[in-house]
Amino acid sequence: MSEREIWDSIYQKFQGFNEADNAFYSRIIQTISKFLGKEQSMLEVGSGSGYLVSYFQNKNFLSVGLDRSLTPIKIASTVFGAKNLIIGDMFCLPFKDNSFDLVWNEGVIEHFKEPKNIQACKEMARVSKKYVIVAVPSKNPIWLARKTILKIINRWPYGYEESYSLSRLTKLFSKSGLKVLDIVGIRTMPPVKERKRLKDILSLITLTLPVSSKSIGKLARSSLEFESRHKTYARIFGYAIMAIGIK
Repeated sequence: MSEREIWDSIYQKFQGFNEADNAFYSRIIQTISKFLGKEQSMLEVGSGSGYLVSYFQNKNFLSVGLDRSLTPIKIASTVFGAKNLIIGDMFCLPFKDNSFDLVWNEGVIEHFKEPKNIQACKEMARVSKKYVIVAVPSKNPIWLARKTILKIINRWPYGYEESYSLSRLTKLFSKSGLKVLDIVGIRTMPPVKERKRLKDILSLITLTLPVSSKSIGKLARSSLEFESRHKTYARIFGYAIMAIGIK
């Protein structure tokens, strides 16, 4: 399968988000919102489901989403009501220099080897007036082990993916002509999945805790609050790290 076919397949099976996902996105929203003034514009490169494109759109920002495939664009439009959606290539963004106040992505850069990751970041910097924000999986040992197990048993759906240390993410920004203002850790809660009887054994094998949907919600909310108060811990032990860069 090509990279595009992999993600088309994932979004064709899209069934929404659970409480853990919502907490993850809430942390991203908290971070991005700190760098947005009134009536500013933003671009999400690799916008996927379009959930956050729609969120910021509903907060009266000019929120634009770009993805390489029609399938996630349709999800973004029909499920979340996102409007400003464009099919395009992140390595050659179809915008003029300095088109947006803030350009960002999550869950995208890690799927490309160097120098493609640098090329993508440079393009994001080119079309940004000021800020570039990127979130990637961290080298958290629990999540790395889980990914390895899922690949071994042929249950990893996301294709090629790299993990980033704090220093590697900082170097990526430096090579892209960006200065890192801060790095935020996201999702300190362990991997969880809603309990479904016989499937619980397989969940444990993949280092995923089978818990009730109510418990997922409690863990997610506690995790979100914890990360806001313990930033150093979150940077080290979070599932993802998110760098805020400035031109």
